[in-house]
Amino acid sequence: MDEEIEMKDVYAQFGQTFSFGVNVEGILANMILTADFIKRMREEAKQNGGPKYDAYTTGRMLDDYLAEQHEKTMGQLIKAKGGVKEFITLDPALEKRVNDALRRRNYLAHDFWRERGREAASVKRRAAVFEDLLADQQFFVELAKDLEDVALDEVWKAGLDADKLRANIDASVLRIQEELDLGRKR
Repeated sequence: MDEEIEMKDVYAQFGQTFSFGVNVEGILANMILTADFIKRMREEAKQNGGPKYDAYTTGRMLDDYLAEQHEKTMGQLIKAKGGVKEFITLDPALEKRVNDALRRRNYLAHDFWRERGREAASVKRRAAVFEDLLADQQFFVELAKDLEDVALDEVWKAGLDADKLRANIDASVLRIQEELDLGRKR
């Protein structure tokens, strides 16, 4: 890097990288929601000749189900029982990346500062720590995109409008990126 990286830059990059890892958790929770809850609601509606519940009740149930998913650890969101692997068969290469994301996210959450804190404090080694965080962030970004593609396939399978959902997701991501950019400028 051309300019000297300050410790505050490492802290900021750590936070951003960790948040991208947490974003993967959110995507996994939404994948389970789509592949389990929404699919079940759609099947019940087909069998009953229409929705079993009114929109308010269905919305409340959806919120409750999603809240249950968000209470899970990343490992629980991945595992076969109750996790994404119970509802969706992932391509082996993608499954390996999901497992790697769990390892990387857990490392950031539990071990990063203990193992890399001194290195980050060192002016000579700080850039290496910063670059490693950038690499992890890029890994999470690419995985999130690939998981979103799988999620959108599940949306199509459930009989929903995946294009409309993708437009909403893209708009949400853009808003988050704008907020992050505003935070950097302050």
